[in-house]
Amino acid sequence: MNGKAFIRVEDWTNLVAGIYMVLVPVLYATVHDASVNAYITGPVIAVIALTALAYPRLKSAEWTQLLAGAWLFIAPWALSFTSTSAAAWNAWIVGAIVVLLAGTRLVEQGSREGLMAGPRPRTHP
Repeated sequence: MNGKAFIRVEDWTNLVAGIYMVLVPVLYATVHDASVNAYITGPVIAVIALTALAYPRLKSAEWTQLLAGAWLFIAPWALSFTSTSAAAWNAWIVGAIVVLLAGTRLVEQGSREGLMAGPRPRTHP
């Protein structure tokens, strides 16, 4: 990891969000689908965040993070645990945070590339 990894708040926050999702099912252990979803999605988000920290220019990590966050957000409806408010709200809030932060990193990467690209060479005389 380079020195800039420590100032990329988005990836560090997603790492914490992933770890949080692994720990939080203790609150709603009786809801099997919600717990299993958190135990799977949480580590995925955390590992992808670590990958994004180690390889800051790897856009696929941010896109995968975005998809994982989107899944986490729709999971309460898809897995039918909206009636368990703690499980549903955890998924909605953490999913929204992950999507927002991964999207922010993608926008930052895109704007940086646009600034660094410079003028395109002419192909016609």
